[in-house]
Amino acid sequence: MTYEVAYTQRGINGALHYKTDANSLEEVLMKLFDKCSEEDDTGIFFELENADLDWVQNNKKVKQITTPYGKFAIELKEIKISDPSLDQQTLDIRAKKELLGDED
Repeated sequence: MTYEVAYTQRGINGALHYKTDANSLEEVLMKLFDKCSEEDDTGIFFELENADLDWVQNNKKVKQITTPYGKFAIELKEIKISDPSLDQQTLDIRAKKELLGDED
């Protein structure tokens, strides 16, 4: 599967995009975190210990990951998934569920 996530970076207007092959959103976020760490990109992921936890918990678009460096989060704007073996409607539903955590 190919995932494309849109996210924001503090201080920059508009969404940035990251596209990669992965089996899950968590895998995508770990790859993006590694890329940001290697390139010293700041303002994309934020440490949870320094965050407003009410805002994090109430914002369904904030996704959390645990890394060897601690717990971090990122606010996503959109997720797109493509896979030639699945129909696009199924992929769109999966992307919405992964972004918003919807059960339906």
